[in-house]
Amino acid sequence: MGKYKPPAIRKYGRGVQVCRRCGSRDAV
Repeated sequence: MGKYKPPAIRKYGRGVQVCRRCGSRDAV
C-alpha cells in the first residue's frame, strides 16, 4: 500500500485521487 494508483482515479473520476500515503480512496 501507499502507492499511487491511476486506475483507481479513472474508476471513480470526478477529481478523486488515491492517497499515496494511506492507499485509500480520498476525494480531493
